[in-house]
Amino acid sequence: MSALQGVPRSTAAIVVGSLLALSACTGAPVLTAPAPAPARTTSTLSGACQGTSSAPLCTFAGTFTVSDTGAVDATATVSGYAGPMALIILGYLTEPATGGTCDAAFLAAPIPAGGVASPPVVTGHWGTVPAGTYCLNVAPSPMPDLIPLYSWTVTVTHP
Repeated sequence: MSALQGVPRSTAAIVVGSLLALSACTGAPVLTAPAPAPARTTSTLSGACQGTSSAPLCTFAGTFTVSDTGAVDATATVSGYAGPMALIILGYLTEPATGGTCDAAFLAAPIPAGGVASPPVVTGHWGTVPAGTYCLNVAPSPMPDLIPLYSWTVTVTHP
């Protein structure tokens, strides 16, 4: 049984002719596999915040490192706060005295918030995040005057 069975003769002639021409040029038809998807890593971070809008006090446990510029996805589980929240990527600065500090000031360029949703689950997506080491903050949006104690755990998937 031919692979071209049921194909009109004119179409079959074009296909066979194309394969013969390809074979004559390169010696044999070459099939290429699609490039493998870039490797992605999962990191789990946590944190807590409280205070006021002018002086929030946040602690962060863990960082994530983007090895190559690419997409970042995050899913946070929040407890202690019920209003809308945003996922915010912060820059990370290693400091020998404190172990490190997270702040938007340490970003080479601002990275927009990854979306706003109501807890307990808040998700975010960033299409392109440059290579670097980051923290992830889960912040009320908009920020209330008084911030009750809340905490989060977030899973970040990144290149």
